[in-house]
Amino acid sequence: MMTEYETRHAEKDQPSSSACPVCNTKAGSAFFDLRHVPVFCNVLWVEKTRAAGAAKGDVKLVCCEGCGLIYNAAFDASKVEYAPDYENALHFSQRFQIFAEQLAEGLIERHGLTGKTVAEIGCGDGYFLKQMVKAGACKGIGFDPSMERHDKRGFVGESVEIVPKAFQTGNLPTHFDLVICRHVLEHLRDPLGLLASIREAVGKRQSALYFEVPNTTWILESCSLWDFIYEHYTYWTRSTLGALFARAGFHVLETATGFGNQFVMIEADTSEHAEASVRAEADAKEQVTVCQRFGKAAKRHLDRWQHELGVFAGSGRKVAVWGAGSKGVTFVNAVPAALEAVACLVDLNPRKQGKFVAGSAHPILAPERLAELQPDVVIIPNALYEQEIGAELSKMGVEAELKTLQ
Repeated sequence: MMTEYETRHAEKDQPSSSACPVCNTKAGSAFFDLRHVPVFCNVLWVEKTRAAGAAKGDVKLVCCEGCGLIYNAAFDASKVEYAPDYENALHFSQRFQIFAEQLAEGLIERHGLTGKTVAEIGCGDGYFLKQMVKAGACKGIGFDPSMERHDKRGFVGESVEIVPKAFQTGNLPTHFDLVICRHVLEHLRDPLGLLASIREAVGKRQSALYFEVPNTTWILESCSLWDFIYEHYTYWTRSTLGALFARAGFHVLETATGFGNQFVMIEADTSEHAEASVRAEADAKEQVTVCQRFGKAAKRHLDRWQHELGVFAGSGRKVAVWGAGSKGVTFVNAVPAALEAVACLVDLNPRKQGKFVAGSAHPILAPERLAELQPDVVIIPNALYEQEIGAELSKMGVEAELKTLQ
């Protein structure tokens, strides 16, 4: 008998016609999929009915047998247009603030950026550029089309400028010493094209790059299936990311992981380097095996949560999810029982509060509302925040059972 997951995803093993966006190898069979998930986890809605009708798409993950890159073979770039309503700021958490501050200080020190200019592609509200200036840079300029309707003066000071447009080769400042790009590459249909355009913009000048993406190795090892979302087209490991930079003409200085191993971070520059291929950097066959193993574990994980939430709903226990980011939004959309069992999501980000989740249409509340709701169970999508959230619940007098998705 098929599990509930297999019944709902019976078409999973059909080969995809999409090709790898890096090495152009024809896609093989999918190892994991999610059907009819929100195109944007990070676009929230002020009306419940519109949230329920938000655009949806399919996630159909394949592992390239030629280079080991993981990507969504069902990705449709025409569905993904980043609007001013896109909201993915993480810096309302103290833990994330500490990570960002230490990262900025390290970049300034390693690359000698005191008094220098830095540019950021996909800067959001400019938070990290402000950290770079605070750590010693003299100026930061960022590019992000989602900031078009915002008053940029409310987010940054005189030393930071936000251009509410997508990055293009010609709009980097004349003099810059570091290009930053955090959690953007995985969204792009042509990741190699972005790096090639940056390489063209840099020209013969000496410049460094810092890129940051979700760590796919951690996702697979932790069975954090909630990190596979529609708006992410590609999924990177240290080896595939390093090889991509080498192919684009950059010298890779270092690849590392951070933020509880959940991020892959790469630093590169324009000095002499030996070009490498993605195939040479990644053991594609081993990666395919790892992915297949993950697919089986993910099925069990989804069915377990479907059963557990069903039990909560049947017993009348009130459930809240703390975190209306990608993980939390994917969870309440991927597990059908969440529609009845989960009362709300909560989030520290005031720009999310009072809105509704795409797809499931759950309300998003301020954390202090839990004192009134008094949930029996609080589900924490990211275990890194468990201690921080537990302390906040204790202050509010909420004695709920804490459960993490990892």
